[in-house]
Amino acid sequence: MNNRSSAYIVVLIAAVLWGTPYTVVKIGLSILTPPLPPLGYLMLRFFVALVLLLPLLIYSTTRNNTFKLLKNKSIVLLGSVNALAYILQFIGQVGTTAAVATLMANTYLISTPILSSYFQGTKITKRLKLAVIGGINGAMIVSWSVSTGIAPEDTLIFILSTFLVLISGLVWGGYGVASSIISKKAEEEGIKEMTNSSAVFVSSSFYSLIMVCILMLVLNQFPSVESLTNEAWLTVIYLAVFCTILPFILYIRASQVIEATELNIFLLLNIIVSLIIAKFVLSENLPFIGIVGSFLIVFSIYIASSSSSRNPG
Repeated sequence: MNNRSSAYIVVLIAAVLWGTPYTVVKIGLSILTPPLPPLGYLMLRFFVALVLLLPLLIYSTTRNNTFKLLKNKSIVLLGSVNALAYILQFIGQVGTTAAVATLMANTYLISTPILSSYFQGTKITKRLKLAVIGGINGAMIVSWSVSTGIAPEDTLIFILSTFLVLISGLVWGGYGVASSIISKKAEEEGIKEMTNSSAVFVSSSFYSLIMVCILMLVLNQFPSVESLTNEAWLTVIYLAVFCTILPFILYIRASQVIEATELNIFLLLNIIVSLIIAKFVLSENLPFIGIVGSFLIVFSIYIASSSSSRNPG
């Protein structure tokens, strides 16, 4: 098996793993008794992941470079943007379903090329415009179809929660563009530590944890002792290992062989996996019109991902 074939297998595994967190997060926020507060839950995920990622940071860079990274304002920015996206997702998932959250969050694959055109001067093609229109309409169709089956008194909470997760997708798009800009600038200026993807990810995660901890304390969302059951810790460890560390390592390995545009198309599999898991684990069913909206979103993401390869950049 050649390197490219291995890379395809690796990115498919990463896509499957990235299709599982929405259901796991929903279990921690709504199914467990007592449920975990969203910011406290997110703090635990970041903390466990960061502790387990420290060996990767030590292996991938020197002590001096580590301190340089932690003092770099770009790392602070990346960590803060990443934290904001996760905060919006976790808070939003309290009031929306895992299936809807999956579709809303993955619109980052549409927002990324749009933001790239604004900040990096890439061309907005007709295909990209079509993807944006399709993605927006798909999100509205999915939200409306699911809201019709919700009790009237919960409809507003559902809509607002869904909107928060949709905004998290926009923020993740900004994170992707910021990462690209910072990486290119580092290459031009010869800042080697900033071109190490693993080191940048781990060090920026440190600031993500700090931001989440501050907001958690301000809003008094520290998890109670009663909520820290064995089941709760199991979901936290799963999110840290199988939804953060492992897929990231697999993605980085695949990205050394496969272009980013092609990787994004493969990652569409995570949406399908997530919808299937939500159906069988949480008994979440999308109405027929919601399935139509889902296909519209997936197709729009495919168009946006494939159109970026046609941009002259």
